[in-house]
Amino acid sequence: MALNDKVPIQMNPGRGGSSRLCRTAVVFLLCAVLLIALFPLPAVAATPDFPVSSDEQAVLIETSTLQVLNSQKADTRIDPGSLVNYLTVLTAVRHADLSARVTVPDNVESAVPEDAPVVFLRPGEELTVRDLAGALLFNSANDAAYALAVSLAGSVENYAVWMNETAADCGAGNTHISSVYTLVDPGQYTTPKDIARIAAYFSREQELYDIMSSDLFAIDPTNKIDETRYYPNDLPLRQTISLTYIEYVTGGRYSRNNILVFARSETMDLVGVVSGTAGEDSAYYDAYDLMRFGLDYYQPVTINYDGSSIARVPVYSGNNKIAYTNIAIDGALTFYAETLSRKPTDAEGLGSFFSHTLSLPDKLQAPVQAGDKVGTVIYTMLADPEITIALDCVVMDTVSVPRDVQIAGDNNPGNAEKILSLIHWIVLPVLIIAIIALLLPRIRDFLRRQRGPF
Repeated sequence: MALNDKVPIQMNPGRGGSSRLCRTAVVFLLCAVLLIALFPLPAVAATPDFPVSSDEQAVLIETSTLQVLNSQKADTRIDPGSLVNYLTVLTAVRHADLSARVTVPDNVESAVPEDAPVVFLRPGEELTVRDLAGALLFNSANDAAYALAVSLAGSVENYAVWMNETAADCGAGNTHISSVYTLVDPGQYTTPKDIARIAAYFSREQELYDIMSSDLFAIDPTNKIDETRYYPNDLPLRQTISLTYIEYVTGGRYSRNNILVFARSETMDLVGVVSGTAGEDSAYYDAYDLMRFGLDYYQPVTINYDGSSIARVPVYSGNNKIAYTNIAIDGALTFYAETLSRKPTDAEGLGSFFSHTLSLPDKLQAPVQAGDKVGTVIYTMLADPEITIALDCVVMDTVSVPRDVQIAGDNNPGNAEKILSLIHWIVLPVLIIAIIALLLPRIRDFLRRQRGPF
């Protein structure tokens, strides 16, 4: 073939198709990057920030455990205003039954400060502690507070002492009460955290909780008033037509830019306090955000111990070690964790939530029975060291004293026998040595005589 002969060019259809495919893939990839840049994928869900303005103080407590779920500047001193009424009522049931009869003092009209809210109780009117508690909780009735104080404690001053004792029992160490009235008093102060703790103990009194959470509270006719008096539970967070309605909210009160709210769902019992709000309407929205935060983003975590051994302890009969017994934790540990955060599902996952101390004896004396309580394990919450949960440590195995050990124990010498035995083992060698010393010269003389003269 000559050099200038033309050779037909063979086209490779596969290579051209591959190039087009690559170009198409690159275009799709660039489009996908552009779409992701313009419309980013949603981030992994996480618990939102605490929904309280940095200018406000707030705390959210689960009342069955007293666990602080979240807080902000909760130890700031505030004026309790009419929130003090929850402490007034809680103190009353610590000293009297709700059914106890109370007579309104004759000087009630002159004794209660003029600017204090009242429900116009009549001098000499006979009511129950329950009636006065409802008037306080729903209408902030200072004349009801005065009637309780004088009837139960003899004076407002004495009742204030009782209230301070009740606050201390609730762990409200930064609260001081000087009177039962809701007016501004420089000597009367508390903190959001203290109010929440007092409210938590209040909610544990089921009869008080039932009063506070009722839709309409009624005081029946008395010896002075013929009509039934009604007091509605008009907290906006309970009203279905309100923008701040939450179905689980049961009650609460706003007072002087502070708001206290109770909520109870199937899984938790909450108390929330927000202080330093911009006004009443703002307070309701702040409380709504706070309670919604607790209800939506926290849930109970319960760890049931399965009875597996955590330690082995020797069992003795007298001074004799006869066996080992296994020790287990008995009970369940419950606390509240963020729904969307990492949480333990078993006892091994507790390390990031709790520290613990284990208290067990070095040894046990037989007999021991399965189920005997022999120690404790105390869990302390890392995020809230005031929360401690104590569980019993129990014996897993029944250990009896074996019969041969019992017989040996019966035959063990007493103290007198031990002394005699000690004397025996000391005197006997001494006697043997003395006898040998006395006989040795006689033996030598005998041997000499037997050998005779040399």
